[in-house]
Amino acid sequence: MSAYQVAARKYRPQRFQEVVGQPHVTAILRKAVQSGRVAHAYLFSGPRGVGKTSVARILAKAVNCSHRSPEGEPCNACPSCLDVVSGRSLNIIEIDAASNNSVEDVRLLREQVRIPPQYGPYKVYIVDEVHMLSNAAFNALLKTLEEPPPYVLFIFATTEPQKVLPTILSRCQRFGFRRIGTADIVDHLRAVCAQEGVEADDKVLHLIARRSEGSLRDALSLLDQSISLCGAQLQYDELVQALGVVHAEYFFRATDLVRKRDVAEAFGLVDELFQHGVDPTEFLQGLAEHLRHVLVARIMGGDTRLIEASEADRARYAELARELREADLYRMLRIVSDTEQTLKGHPQPRLKLEWALVRLASLERTVELEELIARIDKLERRLTGTPRGAAPSSSDASSPLPAPEPRSTPKPSATAPDPATPEPIRPPFGPPALGAKAFPSPPDPPPPMEGNAARKIEAPATPAQPNVEALQQAWSDFVRHVRSHSVRLAALLSACRPYRITERHLEVLTPDPFHQKTLSEQRLSLRRHLEAFFGLAYGLHFILPENAETVDVHPSVVPPDPLEEFRRLQEQYPALRRLLERFGAEPIW
Repeated sequence: MSAYQVAARKYRPQRFQEVVGQPHVTAILRKAVQSGRVAHAYLFSGPRGVGKTSVARILAKAVNCSHRSPEGEPCNACPSCLDVVSGRSLNIIEIDAASNNSVEDVRLLREQVRIPPQYGPYKVYIVDEVHMLSNAAFNALLKTLEEPPPYVLFIFATTEPQKVLPTILSRCQRFGFRRIGTADIVDHLRAVCAQEGVEADDKVLHLIARRSEGSLRDALSLLDQSISLCGAQLQYDELVQALGVVHAEYFFRATDLVRKRDVAEAFGLVDELFQHGVDPTEFLQGLAEHLRHVLVARIMGGDTRLIEASEADRARYAELARELREADLYRMLRIVSDTEQTLKGHPQPRLKLEWALVRLASLERTVELEELIARIDKLERRLTGTPRGAAPSSSDASSPLPAPEPRSTPKPSATAPDPATPEPIRPPFGPPALGAKAFPSPPDPPPPMEGNAARKIEAPATPAQPNVEALQQAWSDFVRHVRSHSVRLAALLSACRPYRITERHLEVLTPDPFHQKTLSEQRLSLRRHLEAFFGLAYGLHFILPENAETVDVHPSVVPPDPLEEFRRLQEQYPALRRLLERFGAEPIW
């Protein structure tokens, strides 16, 4: 009766082509063996269980194989290959640097290097976990590593290459081993199960592959453990309990309570999790990965190729992606991530987890802007009877509901102005202003000429440009105008005065840096007040008395016009323009 051998040893790769998930390494090494360009030192780095030591042994067999294939693969049948497989080869010395890390161990290694191989062209030293060597041991190895005998081949393996001295790294050819993908692990496990006569569906194999975290050795060890538990038929529910994995149904139940807005189910789910001994942090980590899968399916338009799950679970993710919006998934991921960060060390983890699921179940759904406008249009058509597809008139755009009829009031006399509605005074420059009382009204235009004289009329003169003196005289009225909107701004402006007008810019003198800083932060709002009162679309620049004679605002450094920037945004986002037109909204500066 042969002794039992675990799957990780039984199914260890014996050729380069049998190595799983490392084609970028095996292709180069096979070409090096095929062409005879084998270096004297290699460094294999990468996570645990991804094939570093296995590839080192295959390389050691290949360089000494007497019947090597034209592709550089060992034959696994010659005496040298059989000795390596059985572990009795004298040409291959494996050293564990974790237990042989002293200077004396390296000195003994240097003495052994002088002895040539008994048979075959190479004597191979495989040093595992080489980063465990001390600095003194590394330094003792440098000379031998730099100028080794022609028959010596060093292969170093490590999981932490950053701990290896740079002087050692520079003398080796480095190969970085990657974590093995879930799909590659599942395919390999399926082949092993077929040889062992074990039945396992994709859901079970994906569970083992995800639990191994990219390590094929761990995946084979978990498969052995699963076979010991379930026998020849692997059951998902039994493996979940045996491996300590959170059942995937808990994550789907979490998203179901979000879709149904079932807050009561959130407390029931947490109670069930704690009854089964599920760690809250592990559950939140799995829930974040679950939401990531839904988000990927949503962004990819239902394509689930980037989701590492079984075919049945991929179909469920595609269905969830059709029901949950992208913006909602972003918010859900943030809630789960924030809860996971604050859960560590929290005195009441159950309460924290319950609060997170309640927030998810109570989450308000986001509505796309275009969809909101479409709903408003549909409601307007129902109220006004406008047929589908007909564009609303300009009056409808500003008031979707018909305005009520005004009450009958006596019409004011044509000669007597209404005292409750003061007539705005037009300044001598700019457009008509609202409530601008600082400037007299312009004179009435001359009567039209008749005959040939009308042909000699020249173009009217341009309006008079503003001057600082007029602004200073009307400044107190402007402050009162601002006070009706903001008492704080008016109090600050009362201590200031206009100083100079440059090209499209008004300089205002401030008494101290506090006034300058505070008013500069509100210059966009003050510009609107300036345009409303004086009719001036000028930018504002606040200066101190000591800088009054030296300030010179160049047109190239004048900040962009906020109104022009707002118009650009409306052109860039048509939905924003439609929303503003529909509600008659204005920006708040």
